[in-house]
Amino acid sequence: MMLLLPAGLLQGAILAVAACHAGRRGTPNNLLGIRLWSTTFSQTAWQAGHRAAVKYSWCLLLLAITSLGLGVWLVQTPSGSDTALVTTYTLGSFLCFLGVTVWMIYRAHIAAKAVAIHHVLQEDAEIIDAIVEQRYAQQDIQP
Repeated sequence: MMLLLPAGLLQGAILAVAACHAGRRGTPNNLLGIRLWSTTFSQTAWQAGHRAAVKYSWCLLLLAITSLGLGVWLVQTPSGSDTALVTTYTLGSFLCFLGVTVWMIYRAHIAAKAVAIHHVLQEDAEIIDAIVEQRYAQQDIQP
């Protein structure tokens, strides 16, 4: 029963690695990936966000494997595991996994947001240039 959480964390970490690797070269989809407003802004933002999250997904996998190994070690101790130790282990594993997951999503958001802002500023610059050229043309002034 004590290995239920680490096994679930391992499954979640494998899913996170698969999602990040699939998203870093793919297109936004409804099944697999980090779906935030910033990552769904464009295909480029989707890919940038997932590229930024890949290394954190590998950290999740390493953390889950470590947690599972520690759980197996705790189960095999001859004297049995103390309740406080098991509670600390379980809570620590969960909080560490949650912290890395939040950090992974945050870094994906920041990377995708930077791409989205660059894209919007580039479009606005083109619009502003067109307006300026139009005004100059109306006044017969050379820029």
